[in-house]
Amino acid sequence: MQADLILRKFDELSGEDVTFFTVEVKRSGALHDGIPKILASILETAIKSGVVTGKKGELVVLPIKTGSLKRMYVLGLGEKTSLDFDTILDAAFHIVEHLRARGRSEVTIWPEILGVGRSSLGDLIQAVEIASFRFEELKSEEKKPSFKRVYITFLTKRDGESIAEDVKRAQITAWAVNYVRMLGDLPANELTPRKLAEFTCENAKRYGLRIHVYGEGHCKALGMGAFLGVASGAREEAKLIVVEHTPRGKFPEIVLVGKAITFDSGGISLKPSQGMESMKYDMLGGAVSLAVVIAASRLGLDIPMAAV
Repeated sequence: MQADLILRKFDELSGEDVTFFTVEVKRSGALHDGIPKILASILETAIKSGVVTGKKGELVVLPIKTGSLKRMYVLGLGEKTSLDFDTILDAAFHIVEHLRARGRSEVTIWPEILGVGRSSLGDLIQAVEIASFRFEELKSEEKKPSFKRVYITFLTKRDGESIAEDVKRAQITAWAVNYVRMLGDLPANELTPRKLAEFTCENAKRYGLRIHVYGEGHCKALGMGAFLGVASGAREEAKLIVVEHTPRGKFPEIVLVGKAITFDSGGISLKPSQGMESMKYDMLGGAVSLAVVIAASRLGLDIPMAAV
């Protein structure tokens, strides 16, 4: 499950928490002018007193009282010069797990990293969306975690309109990552070649891609002996899946070929039992290829692409 992503003006917030991400800041450092005044005042006081430093791994909870808001979370990302996506992702996991452990069902984030600016929006949203993912396909409703929503807050309607396209792009990219994670988490007796084809057909239909699913007879006619040889040890028929994104662009087509063996039983008598369950991950190359082409279609890229 991936949390719903919702844009909401600051004065329309109904939750209790708001989260800021920041690089290391000096005690005399000024904050971005676009932050709501009441929050900027609290942040500046915390920075000047040394409570908030922005050091990597730091999580500070500041009490506030404005509307429904009761707490402000400030996540430290370390030095600006060494900031990368992995650092942002670690911080996103930190806050999501912190909130989830306290029974929260949502997180509200400010759409830029303090000290970096709006250019960080894409990475920030991707990180929080990836961190909010939980594999729930085989869980009962009663056992599902309650974390469901990610709010991106802003001050004015114009601010919201200016970030909407960046938010959409980041959300689609995060969806592609989480889609691959979901397929990888499914056990091999659930994600069979037939089931992988069904998942792909469903998304191809939803997002307007061409899809062809070929059975073993067609593969044999094409002379795909090696492909069929690998699949001959399985009771279920192999599937060759081809997905195409076909815009009317002038760019040359890109073709991604990914290995999608849903469980690698090759040499199973020689392999130690430890880690045997990880053999289901042999389909991740194929899953990544499919997700990239689906994401390209959703993003409206003017580049023809195919995944096999």
